[in-house]
Amino acid sequence: MTTALNPRQSWLLSVIGEEGGRWASGRVQTLYRARRQGCTQRGTARRDLIALARHGLLIECGPTNGRYYLPAPRTAPTGEQIPVGEPQLLVYRAAYDAMPMGLYTTPDAARAHCEDSARDELGRDREMSFDWLGDEDDPLEPRELVVQIGPFETTTNYTVTALEVATEYDPEADS
Repeated sequence: MTTALNPRQSWLLSVIGEEGGRWASGRVQTLYRARRQGCTQRGTARRDLIALARHGLLIECGPTNGRYYLPAPRTAPTGEQIPVGEPQLLVYRAAYDAMPMGLYTTPDAARAHCEDSARDELGRDREMSFDWLGDEDDPLEPRELVVQIGPFETTTNYTVTALEVATEYDPEADS
């Protein structure tokens, strides 16, 4: 590595080490705002995550438009790898007005369910187009279905939310 971490990146790495889990630029940006780190731009948060990954301190995961980072495995003084929690299994919940409609293994399947239900509700004979709103940098951020009918665009109350499925029971999580 040719460049050292700046103080903000070092601080971010320590917070990630303490809290663990998935980190996307939206989560880092929220953290920076809450802890008054002097920057609140999404681009700064993204660059800091990329810098930590380039130094081998984070693992880059997910597609470009849903990129997130996990703490990299560490090496113990004995030379053994200290395991970091594996990425969680995700399922996608389709919902209307917070009422679950179904769980799917892909976001596309959950979106298709919502869009099909919206067509039934709004009338299949009408010409309409759909779009999904949400934080593209945070794969766990809920997405909301928006419909455009003619010149009018409106929300539909249909959402798709990614849910992490635990691989094992953690009794401390219930505390």
